[in-house]
This record gives sequence, C-alpha cells and structure tokens, in this order.
Amino acid sequence: MKVLLINPPTKNVTYGKYSELGGKNAPLSLCYLAGVLRKEIKDIGVKILDSDILNLRYGDILRIIDSYNPEIIGITGVTSTFHLTKELASLIKQKFPKTKIILGGPHASALPAETMKSECFDYLVYGEGEYTFLEFVQGKPLLKIKGLVYRDKGKIKINPPRELIKDLDVLPPPAIDLLPDIKAYKPQAVSYKRRPCFSMITTRGCPHHCQFCDHSVFSHKYRAHSPERVFEEIKHLVKRYGIKEIKFLDDNFCLDNKRVEKICDLLINADFKITWVCSGRVDMDLSLLEKMKKAGCWQICIGIESGNQKILDFIHKNIKLERVKEFVEKAHKNGIKVRGFFILGHPIDTPETIEQTLNFALSIPLYTAEFSLATPFPNTELSEIAGKYGKVSGNLSDYSTIAPSFVPKGLTSEYLIKKQKQGHKRFYFRLQKMLEFLFEIRRMDDIKKYWAALKALL
Repeated sequence: MKVLLINPPTKNVTYGKYSELGGKNAPLSLCYLAGVLRKEIKDIGVKILDSDILNLRYGDILRIIDSYNPEIIGITGVTSTFHLTKELASLIKQKFPKTKIILGGPHASALPAETMKSECFDYLVYGEGEYTFLEFVQGKPLLKIKGLVYRDKGKIKINPPRELIKDLDVLPPPAIDLLPDIKAYKPQAVSYKRRPCFSMITTRGCPHHCQFCDHSVFSHKYRAHSPERVFEEIKHLVKRYGIKEIKFLDDNFCLDNKRVEKICDLLINADFKITWVCSGRVDMDLSLLEKMKKAGCWQICIGIESGNQKILDFIHKNIKLERVKEFVEKAHKNGIKVRGFFILGHPIDTPETIEQTLNFALSIPLYTAEFSLATPFPNTELSEIAGKYGKVSGNLSDYSTIAPSFVPKGLTSEYLIKKQKQGHKRFYFRLQKMLEFLFEIRRMDDIKKYWAALKALL
C-alpha cells in the first residue's frame, strides 16, 4: 500500500502582497498522519509532498503522482485557499480516476457536507484525523469509521464523530523526516530570532469561546503532551537537525502553569540551549515569565483583538484592557517581547472604536502589532451572526484575514483596508521602533526579513 499526503501550493494566495512576510511552517498535521500510519501498518509506503516549500506547480505534482503511483492520496486544505485545493484534486481525479482522494483539514471539518458536494473528493475526514485516516487505510468498513464522510449510492453519508484523543502521548512523534528539508521552514519575518527554526504543536483544544475562532478540528477540550514528551521532541530536533529555535504553534501554550514550569525546568537543565516563541493569553500566571525567559523564551504572541472593552466583552474574549497593559509591561520588564494581534471590523466596531484600538496598540510596549480584518470563518459564532451586523463576502478566497470578507454596518471595505494600513504604518514608522529593529540586525538573514517587512508596509 502506498499513501501520498499533499500540502497544496497555496502560500502566495494566502498572504497575497504580503507573501514575503508570510511564514513557511511545516505541515505538521500531515506529519502526524504519516507517523501513525508507519507505527500501525507494517510495510506501509508513505510520502509527504509539501508543494509550498518545494514551489511546485500542478504539473509537477501530477508527474510525482504518476511516478509514485499511490493508491490513496490525502490532501489538507484551509478555507481561504479551498478553491485551489479543489482545483488540484480535480486535476488528480481526471488523470488518476482510480486513486482514492481523501480530504482533511480545518475547512473539511467545519463544512463536511458542503465540501463533499465537490465530487473530486472521494472521502473526507473531520475532527482529529489520525485514527480515522488509519482505519480508512487499513480497509475498515466505511460505515464503522467514525469521523469519516463518504458517498453511498450518490448520497453523502456523515458518520458519527470520533472521540478525542485523551492522552496525546500515545501519538508517535510527527514524521518530519518525510519533509524535504526542515531547515527550509521558518515562521513569519518578525516571529523568529535564529535559524534553523522549526515549529511544534504540544497541545490541542482551547477552552475559551472567542467569537471568531473555529474549533472544528481539536474542539474546546484542552489536552497536552507531557513535559517529558515535549522535551524529548525538542532534544531530537536539536541533536538530529541542528534546530536552534522552536515556535510552539499551540493556541495557548501557557494554559497549564505547572506544565509550562516543568518544560522550562527541563530546558534550563538541558545540555543544549535553544530560543523559543509561544502563544498565550494575558490572564496567564505572570510569575512564570521570569523562568520562561531563563529557559529561552524571547517572544510571546497574544490576542488583544481590540482597544475597546465593550467590544472585548461582545466577542467573549474574557480579558480586561488593564490586564493587557499589565501583562505587556511585565513581559517587557522580564525581557520577553510581546507580539500583539488585533482585529479590525468586529460586528459592533465603529470609526471611534477602531481608532481606540490603534491608539491602544501604540500606548503599550509591544514588540510588534498586527492588524487583521474580522473574518467569519465557517462554524464560528461570527459566521452565524455576521449577516445581522453587516455584509458578508460569498467568496471564500477572501477569508484570509487580510481581505475584507465581512464589513460591519456603517463601515466600508475601503475604510477597513485604509485603517489596517494606517495601523501598521503608525506602529512601525516611529523612530523608536525603527531604531529597535535596526539595532537587532546581526546577519544577512535579519536584513532580508526586515526588508521584506518594510516593503510590505510601503
């Protein structure tokens, strides 16, 4: 049995004119699928084709498929580039009609029935996909595979959802050895300090209920790898691949204080040193910051979303602006840079509240500030209420957080784009901020990443 897992070529569409700023994170979801297949099925043939990192065109992909001749092709896809995923699957189906094509990823999990209307996909996995995909490859009867969507006599059948994996440590490590060159991957320009840098996912599920977030894949139930498992994966990346920095892609790496503290202790006492970046919330235990810095953390990414408390309450962010300020100042004092994420165009946003958001970003010692546009991703509360509060785009390719896919009443697309550009320019084109980045330049890679950022701003 041969299986080919494809990450479609989509990066330039996702980031548009900001593509030089866009990161190149490894397709870890495919690596986890491959890891489980290799562990559970003897003599399985598995390949991962990361079209993005290899800059492959459709013709290149078809030639590789022809050469490898897999029985099953798995494809992952997100909402903003689903039209490209579907286009690729259609070409594959036309040339290799007998090959089974199975789709997974956030878009498939959010809209399984609607997605399966595209007949280029033979099957679909929704939710956590490792063991659903494993049972499919093993040939288990379709009716008995939880989390699978398929067709039976032309009708779309959606099987019951699969139970969540309670103990993530039962999963084998992601099969990163199947990637073309892990040193080619890097996060976005302003979110790494050293290379080679590689990403990790150590938790799944977020217990919070922010209005704009989709939890179709991992749900709201928080689960985590043990500190020891996390440390062993880091150690493997350092010893085997020479990785110098880790970017934790968890929704909230800092949710479990004792776990974070244990990971920090293991890193502090290790015979190697790394730097790392993670995401968290401002309501985390601030006493952890000092130890995190000592363990190598140099940046924390936090979602602030708005500079107006009424809007924060409306979107169920469950944080206070006073706490945001306290967190950023405390992290800054401990030598950890804070990357702040903001959203413009919330359902009840007005010109006044948007201005408050821009001003708030300038009032606290953030390292970077990123202003995205509110996006009603499928299966989110925002997608359910957006039509009541404004105009929603019917073009899924707009759902990138860069294009205005949702425009609240009283605002316009042009206004949102204008304020987004204005926010970035006001934040970065300050003498103090420009000098801060200038003094960080140590090598040619630093020049390249800041030049890319400057071009995007201009």
